[in-house]
Amino acid sequence: MGAVRMCAAASLRKRWGSVIALTLLVGLVGAFVLATLAGAARTESAFTRFRDETHEADLTVFVPAADAKSLARLRAIPGVESVIVLHGLVGTVDGQEAAIGGLLDPTLVERPRIIEGRRPRQDRVHEVALPEPLAANLRAHVGDTVSIDGFTAEQIQRVLTGELITQPAGPKVPVRVVGITRAPSDLSILGTQGGVMFTTYEFTRRFGDQFGSFAPYVLRVKLSDPAAATPFVQEARKLLAPKGEPGEFQVEPTSETEGGVQQSLDVLATGLRIAALVAVLVGLVVVAIALRRFGEYDSRDLPTLRGLGVSRFGRTLVVGLPTAPIALGGAVLAFVIAVAASPVMPLGLGRQAEPDPGFDLDLLVLGVGAVAVAFVVIALGLLAAQRVVAASARTETPTSSSVSRALAGAPLTPPIAVGASMALDSGRGASAVPVRSAIAGAVVAITGVVAVVVFAASLGTLATTPAAYGYNWDTHLYSGALARTDVAPSCRSLRTAVADDPAIAALAITCSDSLEVEGHAVTGYAFHSLKGAITPTVIDGRAPRAAHEVALGRDTLDQSDAGLGDRVQIVGPDGRRTYRVVGTVALPLFTAPAGEIGNTQAVADGAVLTSAGLRSLSGTEDGVYTPIVVRWKSGADLVAARRRLAALPEGVGRPLSAIVPLEVDRLQQIDTLPWVLGAFLALIGIFGVGYVLVSSVRRRGRDLAVLKTLGFRRRQIGA
Repeated sequence: MGAVRMCAAASLRKRWGSVIALTLLVGLVGAFVLATLAGAARTESAFTRFRDETHEADLTVFVPAADAKSLARLRAIPGVESVIVLHGLVGTVDGQEAAIGGLLDPTLVERPRIIEGRRPRQDRVHEVALPEPLAANLRAHVGDTVSIDGFTAEQIQRVLTGELITQPAGPKVPVRVVGITRAPSDLSILGTQGGVMFTTYEFTRRFGDQFGSFAPYVLRVKLSDPAAATPFVQEARKLLAPKGEPGEFQVEPTSETEGGVQQSLDVLATGLRIAALVAVLVGLVVVAIALRRFGEYDSRDLPTLRGLGVSRFGRTLVVGLPTAPIALGGAVLAFVIAVAASPVMPLGLGRQAEPDPGFDLDLLVLGVGAVAVAFVVIALGLLAAQRVVAASARTETPTSSSVSRALAGAPLTPPIAVGASMALDSGRGASAVPVRSAIAGAVVAITGVVAVVVFAASLGTLATTPAAYGYNWDTHLYSGALARTDVAPSCRSLRTAVADDPAIAALAITCSDSLEVEGHAVTGYAFHSLKGAITPTVIDGRAPRAAHEVALGRDTLDQSDAGLGDRVQIVGPDGRRTYRVVGTVALPLFTAPAGEIGNTQAVADGAVLTSAGLRSLSGTEDGVYTPIVVRWKSGADLVAARRRLAALPEGVGRPLSAIVPLEVDRLQQIDTLPWVLGAFLALIGIFGVGYVLVSSVRRRGRDLAVLKTLGFRRRQIGA
C-alpha cells in the first residue's frame, strides 16, 4: 500500500490544476442540485409556515345568529382551537370596495404579519391596519387617513333584489393608517380584491349597527385537527341556523380561497425538483467523462506497475485515489455555495410567504446531499479507474472500428471522412478518447434543453387556453331576468330571449350553492342547458348525467378519499344525499357584472352535479350572481351579437371573458426557471462536447501529425 500511496500522491502533485478544475466542476453541479432541492422544500412549506405564523383561520362560516351559549359549545368541540366572531360590514375604503370584518371580540387571535408600522389598538375607534394589497390599490402609507364609508341595511336589501347601488349612504368614518399587514389570504384570490380588512373592536362597537351586511355574523375558525371541520359545521348549522332563512348559513373553507396559493407553490417546488433531477443526470454524465479522462492520465504507467507486481486492486487505487480530494473538495464547495445561494429561495409567491427570509441552513437536504455528492464522485472515480485498468490489461490490436471502415468506403472528402472517424471512433491505447460517454452527455443535455423549451412554451399556452382551467365555453353574461330570486336557483328550463340569438350555438344557466362532500366544504355547480350542450372541463371520466351522479375536483377527491365509481355523501342547505363519482373536473372562475371576481372557486376543489341533483340539496334563493355560459357559432359576427344581447329588454349585460385563476396566473412565477435550467444544461453540454474536442486533439496529436506529413493542409487539419 505504500507504493500505491506514493504513486497516487505523485499523480496529484503533477495534476493539481486538473484537480482544482474538476473540484470546481463537481462543486458547481452539486451546488445547483443542492440549492434547488433545498429551495424546493423551502418553497413548498413557505405558505404553511406563513399560516402557522399568522394563526390564519381554517374555516369561515357565515351565520344568521351567534349567541354566547352556542359559541361556547362550538369552542368546546375537540380539535377546535379558536373561534373569532366578526360582523360582516359592507362598505368602501376611500371609494374602493373592500371586504371589511368588524371585530366583536377585543382579543385578536389572527395576527397578520406587520409589513410597516404597528397593529391598531383595539380600544381606539380611528385606527386601522390596511391589508397590503388594499394599501397598494389606495397608494396609502402609514400615517395617512382614509375613510370607511358604509352601506346601510336598506341599501343591502335593495342590492339583493337586483338593484345596482354604488354610493354608500351609511356612516363615513375617517381612520388613520397605523400599519400595513400581510395575511395568507392577501396572497390568494382575495388579495386581487384588496384582501380582508379588520376594524378594531371599539370601531365595531360604535358603528357596527349602522352598517348593512350580507352576513350578520362571520365565524373565523382555527382548527388544531382538520377532522374537526365536519363536526363543527354540523353543530354550527344545528345551533346557529336551525330554522334560518335559506342561504344565510354558508361555509367557506380556507382551501377555496387559498388553495390556489399552495397549488402554485407545489408546482414551483415540483419544477425545482425536476430541475435538480435533470441537473443530476447531466452532471453525472459530464463528471463521469471528466473522471475517466482524469484517470487515463496514469494509464501509461500501469504496465510498469503491473510488471513491478502491483495487484489489479492496487493499480485501481493508484488511478482512483486522486479523485478523493476532488470528491471531498467538491462536496464542501457544493455545501458552501448552496448555503450562500439560499437567500435566493423561495421563489415567486413563496418569497412573500416566507416567515424567515435570508440564509437558510437546511441540514437534512444540504448535509445529506453534500455527503451523497462525495460518495457518488468517489464511486464514479473508482468505476472509471477500474475501466482504465481493465483497458490497459487488454492486448491492443491495430484494427480499425466498423465506424472507420464504413466511413472509409463512403463518398466523402478525406478531411470529412477522417474527422468523422476520429469523432465517432474511440481509438486505442494512448489515442483513446471517451466518445460514447461524451455523446451520451451531449444527448442528455440537448434533450434537457429541448424539454425545457417545450415546457416553457406549454406554460405560456396554458394561460391562453381557458378550457384547460375549467372555462369550457366562449363567454358568460348575466341577465336581470334570470337573477330574480324565484327563477335562478330553480336551475330548470326557462324562456329567455338570449337563447334565440342566431350567433349562439349552445347556452346554459349555472346554479351553485355551498355543499359539504364527505365533510369537506366546497361550492357545488350545475349546468342546465337551454340550447345545445355545455359541460365543464372533464379531466377524467365524464360529466354527471343522472341526479345521483357527481364529478369532483381533484383536491375534493383527495380530501374525500374517493375515486371514480365510489359513492360520497354530500350535504347541502336543504338535504343530504349519496352520489356516485363519475368524473374529475376543473372548476370555472367567473367575473361578476362589475368586472370584479364573482366567485373564489379553486380550479381543483369543487363539485359538479346535474340540475336535478343540485336541486335536491339546495335551498338557496340567492340568484344575484347566476352567470349564463355561452358558446358561439363558428364564424358568427361577435361584435353584432354582443350589441344585440346588450340591447335585450331582459337587462343582459355585456358578455364577459374568462379570468385566469390564481393557480394558473401564479405559474408565471416560474417562467424564469426553465431558462435558468436551460442555461445550466447548455453550459454542461458545452463543457462535455468541448472537453472531448480538446482531449481528442491532445491525445491524437500524433495522428494529426501523420496527416500533415501525408499532405493535409492547415485548413484540412482544422476541419
